[in-house]
Amino acid sequence: MSIDQILVAPGGENITPPPKSDIVATGLGEVGDQYTLEPSALERTLRGVAVAIQLEKEWDDMLVQWFSITQKKASTTLSVTQWLAAAQEELSSEPELVLIMNVVIGLSYMRERGRTSDLRQDPLSVDFIWPIISAALAAPNSSFKVSRSAGGFLFVPLCSLIKDGKIDELWRLHVWLPDGKRGNVIHSHNAFGQSWILAGEGKNLLWSVKPAEYDQATHAEYGLQWNDGKKSDSAYKTHQVSSTIVNTKKYVAADLSSTDVHLRNTTYSVSDKQWHSSEVAPDRVCATLFVFDALRGFRDIAPVLGPKDGESSTQTRDPAGHTVEEIVKTVENVRAWEDLVQSGRRYNLSGKRDVAEETFKCALKLCQELPGFPNRELYIKSTRNEME
Repeated sequence: MSIDQILVAPGGENITPPPKSDIVATGLGEVGDQYTLEPSALERTLRGVAVAIQLEKEWDDMLVQWFSITQKKASTTLSVTQWLAAAQEELSSEPELVLIMNVVIGLSYMRERGRTSDLRQDPLSVDFIWPIISAALAAPNSSFKVSRSAGGFLFVPLCSLIKDGKIDELWRLHVWLPDGKRGNVIHSHNAFGQSWILAGEGKNLLWSVKPAEYDQATHAEYGLQWNDGKKSDSAYKTHQVSSTIVNTKKYVAADLSSTDVHLRNTTYSVSDKQWHSSEVAPDRVCATLFVFDALRGFRDIAPVLGPKDGESSTQTRDPAGHTVEEIVKTVENVRAWEDLVQSGRRYNLSGKRDVAEETFKCALKLCQELPGFPNRELYIKSTRNEME
């Protein structure tokens, strides 16, 4: 049974779901026309996507050539919307290439959006980029791979640009499942980070971390190494089999400075100079698009904090059977539920009680009947609370 089948009333009448943006088909509307993308920007993103999915060189070369040819046909630099339309029209004989090209164009837009916009609420970008990512990941024979992070979440590398073993620009999909696996480790980043909330909610905790004597220390700094099955060292590796942290015996005292809750459609940043940790309820789903962008800030050494008496710890990247198709469906299901709940709330506020009730019933039916809906009972309870 699909989401569309769920959205049918007992009498056979379709229950109208919340209106969806048309940006999937037309780009970003006026915003998509405002953002132009040079072929060089697209080529940069393509290099990173090619690394993430291990794209065959033949296809890589063909797409680089397509950028140049397509731009030469135009009198001005093409907009995001125009690039998307051109890919759909001119690469239609290779559907897999269209999906890859959409990811390249979409992430190129998100790069510009992140660097130029100070909006904290950005539903337009979230609703634009998620269908692009989900379509590429859920496609038959998708080359995107899922791994388990030391932070407890699952992640999928989307675009990876590494320079001299350091992150230059790295885009990943992060998904916390309602499986209780959480890390919440205080850590720093080599590169400036920005996150867009695609579904659910999470907390970003900032910490004040200062050197301390052993007796006053709350933690020790740990150095981080990545292992790709060939070599284990401090050089970042896109395709990892494990990561290991090792106690440096540098002792620190960590104090919580602030806690901010971030909901769907919001975006927040963590600079390379900050210490932070992330919290997501262990029984809820949360998904984010995350980027490390060294252009906006970079530090050479980025430790993580751990027990001051510890020695080392290794986290394997084994996703334990989880697939990209599965996590895409999970995120899509939760987003559909959130859309219905938010729509029901709006109807209530506008005095349309009957419509609100039907919308909440639809959300309830989604939780109850959709195969594989995550932590079904919790979301059913949340929906019923909305109906009271």
